[in-house]
Parts: sequence; C-alpha cells; structure tokens
Amino acid sequence: MKTQVSDLKMANMPKGVSPTPPAQTNSICLTAEQAAKRPAELLKQAQSDCTVKSATFESGKLESELTCRMPGDMTMHSKTKGSFTATRFTTDQEMEMTGTHPMSQKVHSESRHIGACDGAE
Repeated sequence: MKTQVSDLKMANMPKGVSPTPPAQTNSICLTAEQAAKRPAELLKQAQSDCTVKSATFESGKLESELTCRMPGDMTMHSKTKGSFTATRFTTDQEMEMTGTHPMSQKVHSESRHIGACDGAE
C-alpha cells in the first residue's frame, strides 16, 4: 500500500514537520477470511470506538464517513471516497481531529494484491 499525506495542518506543528510528508509504502496481510467479509464490516472492526455514519461499497466505488473517539479526549472525523477492483483500490480521505491536539490532513492511498498470506506475517 502506498500512502501520501497532503495538506497536513496541526496546531503548534513541530518545527521541521512538512505539510506534505514523503509517501510511505508498506505491506499488509489480508487473509482470505478477511477478504471474504464486506468492506463495511472490516471498517467497523478497524477501531473499537468508531461510529460508521455511512459506508457504501458497490459497482467499483466506495464512500464512507466515520467518527472515532481517540485517546486523550480527541475525536477523529473521516470521509473517504475511492474506487476498487478485485485486486486494487484507490482512496482519497479527508480527516479532522478535534480535542487536545487538533489537526487535519488529506490522504491518498493506492493498494494492489501481491499474493496470498495466512495472517501469520
């Protein structure tokens, strides 16, 4: 998965932190059992204290909105739009955190299937 943060805004942003940090690439294991679940179910399981306002995954398009309570008396609100196929997905997310350390950012993600895994990775 390749993730690119843009338009990072943070109160009292530490010196040297860029509003457009370098892209990050990593691998994530998604087991066959997880892949068989509807994306909305996986989204709900991603955080224990999240409320999914909407989640639509149909005809190759996805859209979701959720709010999560975070540690330190913070709340994160996220809206995501994107597209997907059986082997790839692309998303654009806008995220805003309120509370002790308010911040906002936009994140573009691209992912592709690279092979099977068993979850032990």
